[in-house]
Amino acid sequence: MKNSRHIIAFVSLLVLLISITWTQDARADEYDRKTVFTINQPVRIPGNIILPPGKYVVKLMDSTMRDVVRIMDANETKVYTTFFAVPEELLNPPEEVRLVLGESAKGSPEQLKAWYYPGLKTGFEFVSPKPVQQASNSN
Repeated sequence: MKNSRHIIAFVSLLVLLISITWTQDARADEYDRKTVFTINQPVRIPGNIILPPGKYVVKLMDSTMRDVVRIMDANETKVYTTFFAVPEELLNPPEEVRLVLGESAKGSPEQLKAWYYPGLKTGFEFVSPKPVQQASNSN
């Protein structure tokens, strides 16, 4: 009788541990918001970098800095840029990933402006720094 109680307790604990592990795996992409995307035209990303047409990954860098975004190649072996993004609250979370492109200067590739992960109310706006102007010397 004691053995059967131990076996039942062991099996119950094992089932609990397995279910916790599966839950964490299922949420892995939501945690870092990893998004694989494909572009069919050149796109400018923060850091004044132009991505040629192809497949890329955008995701949050790590757990301690939730506003640091990284854009990499599809294999995640080459980092194109890492930058601070501005969290933006939405009234309604999107049902699908949304990458927002904005206008650029005539003849220049469109700028990647924002990224929204499905089901989450907080997205990220990509703010491009304004060009630095030289101070004039008026002596």
